[in-house]
Amino acid sequence: MSLLNSKYKKILKELLIKHEGLVCEIYQCSVGKNTIGVGRNLDAQGLSIKEVEALIANNNHRVDILHKDNNNMSEMWTLAEIANDSERVKALCQGGITTDEALYLLDNDIDLVQSQLIRNLNFIGRLDDVRKLVLCDMAFNLGITGLLKFKRMLKAMELGNYSMAADEMLQSKWAKQVGQRATNLADMMRQGVIH
Repeated sequence: MSLLNSKYKKILKELLIKHEGLVCEIYQCSVGKNTIGVGRNLDAQGLSIKEVEALIANNNHRVDILHKDNNNMSEMWTLAEIANDSERVKALCQGGITTDEALYLLDNDIDLVQSQLIRNLNFIGRLDDVRKLVLCDMAFNLGITGLLKFKRMLKAMELGNYSMAADEMLQSKWAKQVGQRATNLADMMRQGVIH
């Protein structure tokens, strides 16, 4: 089930690329986590088996990561063994990924965030598309657990008090950490229009 229609999913992708950046090499994010693409935390989230398979299928040089030992080419890691080991995931991404691969990972991340929001916020279906965008962007950045800590903001949203919800966003530690991103998202929350 999708929370956003294709128009707003496209807008969310553009917002996330603006807020997170799109980097095709592994880099350390602001809290020291190995990250790639559009904010994909390889340490915490890694890659799914399907994503490992797609990355290997897309670049035959990555097949080498399947071999357990360069001297014995017949013994190979399974896709699951790679996906479940952060060091192997990093090795798979070590040479970088393409922009298309980064966007593929982003699509998967957006789908995950939408499903988490649907499962955890019983009122989300009553929100307009712009406020759904704000929650998707925040959940992408904070994780669903981090977003759910914004109890007063979420209660204000549930009651339709978007001005109070925006104020709660701006008074948070998160707003100080992300700066302009929080300001833009709070404006979207308050006004119901995309900035």
